[in-house]
Amino acid sequence: MCERQDENKAELEEGRNGNEGQETRDGNEGDGSRDGNEGQEATSGYTSLTTHHALANLASLSTTASTHGTSLHALILASCTTSLRALFPALSLVGVYLADPSPTPYPTLALVPIKLPPPCRAATLLTTARALQADIAALDASARRVSLAELHTWTRASVQVFVNVVVVRPSEGFLLPADRGPESNEGQTTTTNHDLLAHEWVVKNVARHAYPPMVDVEVAVHGNDLTIGVFAPRERLGGDGAQRLVEGVVSCLTGIQDEV
Repeated sequence: MCERQDENKAELEEGRNGNEGQETRDGNEGDGSRDGNEGQEATSGYTSLTTHHALANLASLSTTASTHGTSLHALILASCTTSLRALFPALSLVGVYLADPSPTPYPTLALVPIKLPPPCRAATLLTTARALQADIAALDASARRVSLAELHTWTRASVQVFVNVVVVRPSEGFLLPADRGPESNEGQTTTTNHDLLAHEWVVKNVARHAYPPMVDVEVAVHGNDLTIGVFAPRERLGGDGAQRLVEGVVSCLTGIQDEV
């Protein structure tokens, strides 16, 4: 009787040890799965930051720019590219939004890639602004109509960062994407099935790799005030990257007086 009880006790101990081992293993697997989900959540989300009144007293900046042979628009663009390069050191192309000057009956907007000047410690914000302004001025109408897909086909290069600088007239309203509020999806069908990306017609799409997930920097000049918006997938700009980008732009513009 005692021997049978001892055998049963031994079997129970063995079973409990086996279960404990399985629990630990399952727990570890669960931890790994949880970490994976957290990583996926971070990369599948979207960063959206709008900073109103990021900088005031733009009149003095405009005067400084014109005095040194450039424009406030180019100065802001140069500050954006400088801040972007601090986050993306290998950045060499930036897309800008340009109006098409061709005589069409309707307004169009072109996404034009601009090659950034090589990084140089001796380069100042003013010299960068003048270089960017000269490159944009040198673009003719035909160059502005080249698509990003054609650029990728010819050079294998893709634009992953876009910067848009607009001057808002007092009579115009301007809302960055984060300020527009929720949009109505009534009547629209949305799918989040990523398996669709494996379909043959998607895989063979020649333009698929010409439009990678991008970082979009929107800057609006409201009279004497500056608003900066940063929008990007978290896989490209996560953590405090957007805040650092905005702070970098402001730092470049406020430090311009040290250059002159």
